[in-house]
Amino acid sequence: MARKKDWVSPARKHMTLRGSKHRNVRVKVDGMTMDSKGEARRYQELKLLQQAGEISGLRRQVPFALHAVDRKTGRPKKVGEYRADFVYLRAIAAGDGDPVAVVEDFKGAPLTAMYRWKRKHMLIEHGITILETRERPLKKRKARR
Repeated sequence: MARKKDWVSPARKHMTLRGSKHRNVRVKVDGMTMDSKGEARRYQELKLLQQAGEISGLRRQVPFALHAVDRKTGRPKKVGEYRADFVYLRAIAAGDGDPVAVVEDFKGAPLTAMYRWKRKHMLIEHGITILETRERPLKKRKARR
């Protein structure tokens, strides 16, 4: 008997068991599993930039805790977590001053409501604007009538 999580609805039979929602393919690079081919390509670009000295301290899948104030106690309470695809330091163009931390998220699919919420939360709580990178622009959908 098939386990419940292995079941595929008839509408999704064209997809493999537990297939990706956006049809991305996981890829291994340097012994690390990337969520998509595009993310893997971006990682390789960032590695080259690091070797050239344009960026430093490249890290992957960096977690940021997201908090909200508990109404009963008035204290911050962890309500979720945002996991950045890449975090690195980039030197300022003028060269004088400390490098700037960059939090980057590779996006190959349309933005979900949960991601938009976490993006706003990161800006409000941590003061961090997430740099969103894509390989190519998304196709525009035709308006429904």
